[in-house]
Amino acid sequence: DSWAKGVKSSSKSADTWSSRYTYATLFGDDHPMGHWTRPEEYEAMKEWDLGLLQEWIYNKWSPGNSELIVVGRLDPKEAEASIRKYFDSWQYKGKGGYEIITSQEADGEKVLAWEYKNDSAPMEIGYMPRPTVQPDRSIFVFDKPTATQTQVSLSCQLNTKDHFADKARAQVVGDVLSQMAWRKLREEAGVTYGASAYAMIWPGGTGILGMSSLVQNDATGFAVTTMLDIVEAGSKGDVSEQGIADAKLSRAREYVLNQQSGGQMLNRLMSTGIESFQFFEQYGSDLAAVSKQDFNNLMTTCQGHEVITLMGPLANTEAQLKEAGVEYEVVDWESERRALLTEKERKKEDKRKAKAEKKKAKSE
Repeated sequence: DSWAKGVKSSSKSADTWSSRYTYATLFGDDHPMGHWTRPEEYEAMKEWDLGLLQEWIYNKWSPGNSELIVVGRLDPKEAEASIRKYFDSWQYKGKGGYEIITSQEADGEKVLAWEYKNDSAPMEIGYMPRPTVQPDRSIFVFDKPTATQTQVSLSCQLNTKDHFADKARAQVVGDVLSQMAWRKLREEAGVTYGASAYAMIWPGGTGILGMSSLVQNDATGFAVTTMLDIVEAGSKGDVSEQGIADAKLSRAREYVLNQQSGGQMLNRLMSTGIESFQFFEQYGSDLAAVSKQDFNNLMTTCQGHEVITLMGPLANTEAQLKEAGVEYEVVDWESERRALLTEKERKKEDKRKAKAEKKKAKSE
């Protein structure tokens, strides 16, 4: 119940809907990153079998799906003896995992069922799958009438396949485009206090490029076209060699500085994982090898497939996008929020609103 209420509560913000539209468009509703959980789906969880939840816990927290990393001043033999003494009794207690079976009723309602695999070994958790769809360029406008600045955010898929092998070049791409966004929107045009870009790759290889800026309301159209121009330049490899060199140097310095303490080293090792320790030997060479060609390669899935969201005064934003000749869609996010409510909740909300308006009219 609390999760379902949380979805409805967060839906009162345009920011929430902007994020939902971004990821749903970017990855598709069938992808883990694209699907956001509706209130009715949380309600349906009440019917889940307790054994299914227990099986998930047994598989998630099992020796076969775990890694143990110890960092600190210690005697290796003593540490191993203590670890074995403490963990030797940890045994897998599950049924080998389960398979979710989805069926659809005549009324369109999805029904979930499951079958246990009855295996002595735990189910491998695995990585998030890479997206199978690529969106057309989409620009969504969310009205925030009282906003004194407009939030402009761009996202697109990167052509990444491995979160280790592609990490260095994705970082440099994000850093160089971030400097381009800052220079064009802040230093040259002065329409914002800040602009940035970043690249992110999840385990399994799914990667995105993000770019954002909170701009003055009379520069919304300019910000959109500027971001699209930056993406086009990056896709063509039309970027500064010096910018690439600066990004490499910054990342190399940051990489060393972020593994000085025991806590930093522990985080570094855990984020990499025991099976991928060769990453530490490869990262330096991968970083040194980044070139303009990597911009071409990584951004083939980006140009023409961007998802842009704008949150600000609607009339102001529409006028500028029309002048710039940019196609867009206005999202009636308030109606979508209302659709999440039950009939009883809508009546209660309407009654409360009417009461507030009546009180306001009396005071005037």
